[in-house]
Amino acid sequence: MRAMLEQLMGQEAMGEEVIDNILDKRLCRSFLCGVCPNQIFRNTKVDDGECGKIHSIPLQEKYEKESADRDFPEIVMDHHNRMKELLSQCDSKITRGKRRLEETQPSDPTTAEKAELLHAVVVDIGSKLQIIEHLNEEEGKEEEIAKLTKEIEELKVQREAADAAFKALLPEGADGTEQKLRLCTVCGAFLSIFDNDRRLIDHFSGKQHVGYLTIRTAFNELEKKHMDIIRGGPGRGGTGSDRRDRDRDRSDRDRRDRDRDRDRDSGRDRDRRDSDRRDRDRGNRDRDRDRDRDRDRDRDRDRDRDRGRDSYDGRASYDRRR
Repeated sequence: MRAMLEQLMGQEAMGEEVIDNILDKRLCRSFLCGVCPNQIFRNTKVDDGECGKIHSIPLQEKYEKESADRDFPEIVMDHHNRMKELLSQCDSKITRGKRRLEETQPSDPTTAEKAELLHAVVVDIGSKLQIIEHLNEEEGKEEEIAKLTKEIEELKVQREAADAAFKALLPEGADGTEQKLRLCTVCGAFLSIFDNDRRLIDHFSGKQHVGYLTIRTAFNELEKKHMDIIRGGPGRGGTGSDRRDRDRDRSDRDRRDRDRDRDRDSGRDRDRRDSDRRDRDRGNRDRDRDRDRDRDRDRDRDRDRDRGRDSYDGRASYDRRR
């Protein structure tokens, strides 16, 4: 009761210390995210008592507003883990229930298949009856109610056909009551394939079924919305990291990568130009050395011709004197 008054009137009106930080660990983080299991399952078979954390509507509204622009990994992970544990317990209960039915309601595969088809139609009828139950509380929903009512009537025809097909496979004198039970895969409660509309409405509109359906829906939405946080854990991105800062950091990294690639390409072009220039210089030096060698050979040939000519002229002069 105190928690309800505090939630409605606020902490200050109750004489409590006012908390204005949505990361305060005294707050119920599931309530901040909109789904506190203790609140949902109050006065049901799975009632776990009052939540030991603070439920603050103003801080819930503050979180809803701020989480549109920022991530709060600690809040998301705490809420995710709490719902995951709760659903894991429910799924274990469903598994145990199915095993129990297999042991107490043995049947051949064909009969079991017909019973499952009948159960599927019953579940479909119950789900639509639940929706109509809620729509009756709202105004202006007559058209939707009429559409669902027509669909239910069509399903009832399918139910009669599925019921006849199921009973046709039963041994003579059997009425199928020993195989009537099936498990609700949402909340783990037992259903009968022979339940009437009223009992179906009571189940599908019941607080326990609606509670588990709410949690399963919220859990799936949370995993889709915050997959990066859930995969990375509460430390990913830092507490309260700003999405826009993260996008800006990513943009900066992309720009740095582009600049680095451009510098690398520019460096390659510069190295290529330097290499070409060195090759040209080396080629010019080689040509200069070749020209120098050619000039040296020409000078040597000229000197050899001059010496040969001088030697010939000397011998001719000597011969004339003799």
